[in-house]
Amino acid sequence: MIGRIIGGLIGAAVGFVMVWKSNFFAETFGSISSWADTHLGGMRVVYKILGCIIIFISFLVITNLHVLFFKSVFGSLFGVPSDATGT
Repeated sequence: MIGRIIGGLIGAAVGFVMVWKSNFFAETFGSISSWADTHLGGMRVVYKILGCIIIFISFLVITNLHVLFFKSVFGSLFGVPSDATGT
């Protein structure tokens, strides 16, 4: 349990840094794809979106809701029934 919380906090911190310092990531790693540059408004926006996704997943891990969330969202793709218990 404590490992899940510490790992989630580290993930949330990484996501926060990606949102906060998106200019640094854009300058360091450059353009990942030209499609993202044209359709999403540039790489800074892409790094901010990735950071927000990492923060969201990290909070799901901290609260132990990641299994239930991914099973309910992606379970139908793999034939896994979703239920309210998350088991």
